[in-house]
Amino acid sequence: MTNRTVMDILRAFCLAWFERRDTAETLGFLADDVSFVGTGKSERANGKAEMGEYLRRDMEEITE
Repeated sequence: MTNRTVMDILRAFCLAWFERRDTAETLGFLADDVSFVGTGKSERANGKAEMGEYLRRDMEEITE
């Protein structure tokens, strides 16, 4: 895998999450056993179901 490929994947992931706000597309980049710890209090998720809930809440809070 080249650095360019990694950057393309990262860019697509960020666009899905922060620009298109597409939960299903964003989850498609993640493994079933994903573990996530965010920067805020209680921002954590284990597994795709919890991550999907986290993403939905997070995307609702994006104001721009």
